[in-house]
This record gives sequence, C-alpha cells and structure tokens, in this order.
Amino acid sequence: MPAGDQDDYIRVKDVLQVRRGHPPVGGFGELHPEPTGTDDCRVLESKDIQQFHLRPAGRWTKYQQIEAAFAASRLDGRASHIAPYREEFVFSPYKLVVAEAERPLRIAVSTQAVYPARGKLAVLREGISLEWLYLAAGVLNSAFGQALYRRLACEVRGRPSRPSDGVLQKAIEQVPLAHRSSSAALRHEAAQAAYRIATLCELQAATGRDETEIIVRLRQRFLATVSEVLQLSEDDARALLREVADFHLTDDPHGLFTPLEQLPPMPPLTILTSAERGDLAEFRNAGAKGRLGEAELGEWERLAELEDWEAALEADLPATLEISPGLCSESVGEQTYDYYPLGQHIVSAPGVCGGRPTFKGTRIDVRHVVPYLLAGEEARTIARRFGSHISEAAIREAADLLAVRGRDFFERERAEQLERAS
Repeated sequence: MPAGDQDDYIRVKDVLQVRRGHPPVGGFGELHPEPTGTDDCRVLESKDIQQFHLRPAGRWTKYQQIEAAFAASRLDGRASHIAPYREEFVFSPYKLVVAEAERPLRIAVSTQAVYPARGKLAVLREGISLEWLYLAAGVLNSAFGQALYRRLACEVRGRPSRPSDGVLQKAIEQVPLAHRSSSAALRHEAAQAAYRIATLCELQAATGRDETEIIVRLRQRFLATVSEVLQLSEDDARALLREVADFHLTDDPHGLFTPLEQLPPMPPLTILTSAERGDLAEFRNAGAKGRLGEAELGEWERLAELEDWEAALEADLPATLEISPGLCSESVGEQTYDYYPLGQHIVSAPGVCGGRPTFKGTRIDVRHVVPYLLAGEEARTIARRFGSHISEAAIREAADLLAVRGRDFFERERAEQLERAS
C-alpha cells in the first residue's frame, strides 16, 4: 500500500456501495435486442464489460421477470440463499459495472439499466458527487488500482490470485482512491481525465472510429495526476507498475514522474475533421431550406452525432442545470414511473436513456427527433416516423424546447443532476 495509515485514504467503500447479485437459477428467459418498456434492463455477459465502457449491442428483459424467476425458484426450494440485484442499483442513472475477472480488472461506467449475469454493481453513496464515480473508474482501471487491488486480494485470500478467481468485494472496497490531504483541484483533474477516457472508449465502441492515440495520452496524464492524488513516492509508483507488468495495460508511464505543470498540454479533443465540419455546416444550411435528400439527411445525422460526442468531451464534471423541477411519480399498471417534468410531454426519468430528455412514458430519446426538426419537417410527419408512440403535440413541444434552449439541452444526462438540484 502507499505509505500512510489506513485512515489517510478515501477508499472505494467511502464513496460507493458495491453489491453482488445473481442470475436467476432457471435463466433469464426470453431476451430482446431492444428495450420494450421503461422497466427493462440490459442483461450483461462478462464480455460486454470492458474497461471504462460497455459493448454497444445488448439483450434486454424486464426486471419484474427476473424478480418473478427468483420468487419461483424460492417456492420450489431452489437457491434460497441467492438474491437479485436490487432495483435501485439496476436502474441507478450512473453506476460502475465490475466484470468478474481480476487479470486485469474491467470497470465500465454505465448510464443504462443493466443486470450483469456475472459481476458487481457500484453506485454512489448519498451526497457523493459524480466526479468520485469517474475517479473510481479511472483508478480501478489503471495500473496503480490493479496493483493495489492485487495486494489487497492476496491479503484477504492468503494466497496470490489465480486466473479463475472472481473479484473480491472486500478487496475492491478497500482500494484507495485519494489521499485525504490531496487537493480538490487535483482530484477534479483526475476525474475529468477519467470521464474523457470513458467517453472516448464509448465513442470508439459506438462508431468504430479509432481514438487509441488520444486515449493513451489521456491515460498517461491520468496516471501522472492520480500518482499525486494518492501521494505515491517514486519508489511506490515503480513498484506498483512492476507488479502488473504481466497485464499489458495501455497505461503509459512516460512522464509519470514529471511535475504536472511540465507535461505537454493536451491537444483539443476534436472529433470532427475540418472537412466534416464544413460538410456539417452545408447540411445545416441546406436543411434549413428544406433541400436535403434521405441520404444527405443520414450523413447529417452521423456528423451531428459526432459533434455531440465532441461537446460531451468538452463538458465539465459535475454538470449543472439552471432548472430544478421536483421528482414526480405516477402508477403505470403495477409499476411506478418516476420522472422530472421538462414540459407536458417531455421528461427526464432516472434510469431511462441515461436521464436524457425522453418523451413521457417511453424510452424514446428526444434527441432522435432533433435532425428532423432542424430539417424543417412538419410535426405530423415526424410523429408518423415513430408510429403511435409520440403525438404531434409532443413533437411541437420538442421544437419549442429546441428553439429556446438549443440542441445541447437534449444531450446531457439530467436525472441525477435534477435530483441534486431539487
């Protein structure tokens, strides 16, 4: 461990609740390629959980179906000692997903409702800011976190780890994230770097673009920053790096012992090329005049999505909002639907689309209609694109919000922020 007493460090257990759940004894039943309702959760296999992100494709089922399977197995006298993940963990707007593998640890950040078939979930303790979640993801995925966990797991087990070992909850909860005397500014810088790494990893997975070079540079800067956050001596840091050399991590120790102010500045985190930026401007101009064909509209949507990724990379943690409506609850059948109203038809619902604005009672992200609005399509035409799920009135409300608040309003994860502000 780094030099110092146990109480000198803020550890995973101080900021996160870590829980293990189990899959139903009889399996998950029928799974769907897309969610069919707001009570659906994504079933994760181990391969879906990567460092910092989840693989994009998924299979979904209703959480109530999982609960029913557990209830049935208890009635049959089977596996009465195991339990599902609690609903508040599965549907938490922000969470860490821990793959059940140690060599190396794989910790993903997720805003989806997820249910790992094998793994663990970690959510923020009450009153803890979002940057601690990203700091924890960065530390646990880094060479330092891997080595510190390895030492702790060896102490708990009384032996070195084996390839077949799962992740020990007692060990991962004790991994130090920051020295208590470290500055808030340094912790924020480390969390911001981890947030950008996670965003770029998600971008790579979603679009297939290769962002490896900038991710490596960000991980290098994160490693240098977190060594100061943990107040590691040079000997401590080198020892930790040696202990996980066999993991072949992408952390680059170059510049690790150079003072942060002497490291070269990070380049702008741009996603669009200058040519793509020019094309996007032309598409917007043509769209405003109603002169876009179907193929051009598709390319406009692709470039606009990349521009949105770019805006996400530039965002600061934690984001703030200028509005703070209270949480509302409605009964939908036997379920409770919680949401923050952003209008009559548009809401921000915890656990639905990462808390981004959705059409009330659906999982349809409002940002999906924005390109059609910008292209000048009528509300009736846009509503038809989504079948009977969205009314013309809801489309008109989206158009009003777009005019007043701009496109960026639909891109931010809002539910947790609104909860903090209310």
